[in-house]
Amino acid sequence: MEEEKCIVCGGVDCKRIPNPMFDRIVCKESFKFDINPDVFNLKREEKTKISNLIIEDMLAHPITPPKIRQYEYRQDDILIDIAGTFNLFVMLKNYPSNISNRIDRSLVNFANRYPKYGSIVNADSLTANLLFTDSDDYFTESNGLLVMLNEMQYLSKTIGSSAHFMISAKGWDRIEKVRSLNTSSKSAFIAISFDEKTLETRENIRNAISSCGFSPVLINEKEHNNQIVPEILFEIQKSKFVVVDVTLGNYGAYFEAGYGTALGKEVIVCCRSKEFNSNVAGIKPHFDISQKSMVIWEDFNDLERRLTARIKATIR
Repeated sequence: MEEEKCIVCGGVDCKRIPNPMFDRIVCKESFKFDINPDVFNLKREEKTKISNLIIEDMLAHPITPPKIRQYEYRQDDILIDIAGTFNLFVMLKNYPSNISNRIDRSLVNFANRYPKYGSIVNADSLTANLLFTDSDDYFTESNGLLVMLNEMQYLSKTIGSSAHFMISAKGWDRIEKVRSLNTSSKSAFIAISFDEKTLETRENIRNAISSCGFSPVLINEKEHNNQIVPEILFEIQKSKFVVVDVTLGNYGAYFEAGYGTALGKEVIVCCRSKEFNSNVAGIKPHFDISQKSMVIWEDFNDLERRLTARIKATIR
């Protein structure tokens, strides 16, 4: 291939075959896919994150030749276009944002790449991708994460080597739990103020969730005889993801979003553009949450459309 390193494994002996629309990548690690060459013009950190996500996607959804996965970078909300091409811009919104989510997804990557018990995991460039490392010194970062996973007893060191690991019994147990959580739950918790001003917002969020095949959960609609906070925590725990709208500031919604994040849940944050762009204290979302990639909406139809696209892109 060209002198530049392979976007997948970082090697120099892989193939990049130029084409008018998409370049064909044939990686020595058994990955083959098409990618729009514009991706190679992105910043290094963004390209690294993209390679991590492509590997995760191909391991989780293997396809049989001669079918080839196609990827491009388009700044819109559509994950898959009518040609079946995956949008890397949308996929990046699902990049692991906390260590808990990163650990769980890394373990699933290991299981998908090395499905046989006792397979060896080395601290190489591919392992760095599986661990979602994106620093310049990927070896130090990936080695540190391997050691941490070993300390958590998710990986065990092989006999006679301090640099070779394999998934432990505890690791396989965690992987099965993560896979079960990712596939079994069909509910989505809605964190939002229950002021009358949010009635239409709630309805459009509910519609977006339902249209994606999930069951929206609003705590004020649940029948129970318990204190409200334990019920909220219980519903978040069993939900696949959380949708929070911070257009109308609400401490409870912030708490619920934070709790969902701590559990490793996907948390989708929504806010109307008027409030998001406001310079008035108390109206603009708090700094901590405004740093997260949000669904910024103009009107209720726009909210439903954008939220539907985000759910389809990031929730599997």
